[in-house]
Order: sequence, then structure tokens, then C-alpha cells
Amino acid sequence: MPPGYKFIDMDSSGNQSHPESIVANDAGLTFDVTPLNKADVSNLHLGDVVADRYKIVSVIGHGGMGSVFKVEQIYLRQVFALKTLTGQAFPDVAIRRFQKEAQAASRLAHPNLVRAHDFGLINQSQPFYIMDFIEGKNLSEYSKQKGILSVEEILQIFIPICFGLGYAHREGIIHRDIKPGNIMLDKPDNPDQNYVPKVVDFGIAKLAEVEGMESVALTRTGEIFGTPLYMSPEQCSGLKLDHRTDIYSLGCVMYEALTGAPPFHADTALALMLKHQSEIPQSLKEA
Repeated sequence: MPPGYKFIDMDSSGNQSHPESIVANDAGLTFDVTPLNKADVSNLHLGDVVADRYKIVSVIGHGGMGSVFKVEQIYLRQVFALKTLTGQAFPDVAIRRFQKEAQAASRLAHPNLVRAHDFGLINQSQPFYIMDFIEGKNLSEYSKQKGILSVEEILQIFIPICFGLGYAHREGIIHRDIKPGNIMLDKPDNPDQNYVPKVVDFGIAKLAEVEGMESVALTRTGEIFGTPLYMSPEQCSGLKLDHRTDIYSLGCVMYEALTGAPPFHADTALALMLKHQSEIPQSLKEA
């Protein structure tokens, strides 16, 4: 590792290793490196190494409570994405919810779903997980660039997404936040393909079969998660959800892709949620 990089070193229990931890480079040389202290963990920087193996290469994006970075596994030379919660303090419920996200994503072995590969805590306080790296635009960015999509392109994007979501639902996992920003168009290995559509960010995913007290604490009836433009009526009401909420949300996303606008508009999130519960959108011909 070149001099000047900061190093976040943890042993298997999540504790910091000795401050003078060393790592080897390709030539077999070693460098003294200094771990980040606890005050630094909420502000990761380029070149930082997380959990002794994931070097931060670039920032992919920030949003909500989390940030996503492009990282390299320094021993395997493989590229992944690292997602972490950001902030100074993380209550146990936030860490458990984030861990459940990683658990959900780790179960999804499907070409149209992004899979998680690793989970851990930085300095026993800041959770992160490692997932597939996607090189491409999300559907929101792509639609802004292309405008209203053709029916042919709609089918190329949404048929694979339906297969991916169907697989997740059979595994007992509900996404609960299907929106254009969570549909990525990954660069394909096959030159004959334009892209590979993938669902990302199971950040509020629910393991549908889990009914224990911990699950109730994490996703209580009455708590509302999601993006109001695409939320199902039952999600807007804070009711218990099943796989049909994803189908409704995906329908809203398809509506927007075909017409250039989501099915409902309102000045406030509450008014928008009420429309999902009580109104019928314009037909595709009228929109």
C-alpha cells in the first residue's frame, strides 16, 4: 500500500489491531500504516482500506443515511461496491436493519439482482456491506437522457426485472422500494446486449417469512418506508405488505417509462400517498 493511505484495521472480532499494522504490496514490500480513529469512520476517503482488504477507489454516491463506494479487494484484485451507513452514532436497530439488508441481498443469486458478499463493522460501530459493482446508469438517469422509451426497450428492461423480482419473492424477500433509481442498467459481458437490467438496494427489504419479535421491531405495522411516487396503497397506509407491493411499484415505474411522468402528482408526500389510495391514474393514451 503506498505511503499516505489511511488504514482501517480490524481483527475477526471487529476490534482494532495493533496501531502499527502492516500490509504487503505486490513486490513483497511492507509499509507502516496508521488506522483511522473512531472519529474518522463516518468520513471515509479515497485510499482508505476497510476491514483489512477493501480499498476505496472512488465515491459512487450518497443518499439518505448511507454512502456507496467503489472498492477493490486488495488480495483478490476484484472490484466491488461498499455500502455503509454514515453519521456519528448508529443505534442497534439501525445496525440490525442494515444487517438484514445485507442478509437479504446475500441470498439473491440471480443475474438481474445485485448480490451482497460480505458484512462487517468498522471499529465496532459503523456497519458496511460489500456487493456487486454495477457499471452503468440507473433507469432514472437513462430516461432523462433518452426521453420516453419505446415499447421494445421497455420490454428489454422490464422483462428481466420481472424475472429477478419473481425470484426474490419466491425466496421470501420483498424489496419495498422499487423506483427508477433502484433499477440499474449494467454494462454487459455480451457485446450483443445493450445492458443488463438489475434491481439494487434492498435497503428496506423485508424477509417475509420472519415473524419473530426482532422482525416486528424492525418493520412494525404503521412504519412507512418507500418513495411516495411509486408506493402501493397498502404501503402508503402502513399496512402489512407482501410481494404485491413490488408489483404495484414496478407498474408505476413502467407507467413513467412509457409516458414520461409518474401516475400521480401532488404538492406534498401525504397528498401523493392519498392519491395512491383513492384515485385511478390516467390511461396510457390520456397521459
